[in-house]
Amino acid sequence: MPSDELSEAFKQAAEIAKSVPEHLQETAFNRALDAILGETPGGAKGSSGPPKRNAPKRKGITKQKDAEIEPTVVLLEHMDSTAYPQVHDASKVIDRALLILRAARDDFEIDGLSSPQIAKVLTEKFRHKTSRQAVQMALASAGRMVDRVTPASGTPYFRIMRAGETYLDNPPKESTEREKKKSRRKAATKSASRESTGNQVAERRKATVKRRGPSKKGAYAVVTELLRDGFFKTPRTLNAIIEHAANDLGYHLKTNELPAPLLRYLRDKNLKRAKNNDKQFEYSEA
Repeated sequence: MPSDELSEAFKQAAEIAKSVPEHLQETAFNRALDAILGETPGGAKGSSGPPKRNAPKRKGITKQKDAEIEPTVVLLEHMDSTAYPQVHDASKVIDRALLILRAARDDFEIDGLSSPQIAKVLTEKFRHKTSRQAVQMALASAGRMVDRVTPASGTPYFRIMRAGETYLDNPPKESTEREKKKSRRKAATKSASRESTGNQVAERRKATVKRRGPSKKGAYAVVTELLRDGFFKTPRTLNAIIEHAANDLGYHLKTNELPAPLLRYLRDKNLKRAKNNDKQFEYSEA
């Protein structure tokens, strides 16, 4: 091949290589040069005459070569999403992006991906629909966790740094601002609920006290007091007991309240009873 044609082939290959990320430019250059030389008169095949249209690719131009130029081809075809459960568990775009960058570097020897490439892997491989803008914003605010590489020509890409790996291995324990706000709202709601419940209980207690009215002695306590004071040394009828309790003690008893305590003292042999001339029972000390 004449030197001028060879020089032109090198220039064309160099131009093509500029369109890919810097860490892939060498591979892209070699691939492009092979393709140009294979289609050029006097190239590796030793062909002569004018260049043929739709000339078959050289044996060395394989799908793997295409994969080396476009990293997402490798990741989408060979990455097993089930082997990276952390990606599914992560709730933030920055966490998922860093996990993809580390997996690409450690398991596929791809040291760096652009925002569109990361978004494509997350969306198509892991089914986490993510836009390149979201990835770009997350990585732009990642600080020392990533290294942003801007080639002379081509798309900028990101590489994970030690700070990013430390972040993934030891996620911060403190709550995010959203979680803090949610916790404060929950605490405020719980406090308001307790206060409301307390007010309701207090109101119920007031209503109960109001319904009950003033406390009073029961019939048994009144009979006990009368027995202790010697009231039954003289035989007493039910009416006599009720009138004495109301007039002298201020306890207002009903006729149906007295039989039970009087019968109890009768069984205990503290009282006895007998009918008077009016056929009424009279109670006296035993």
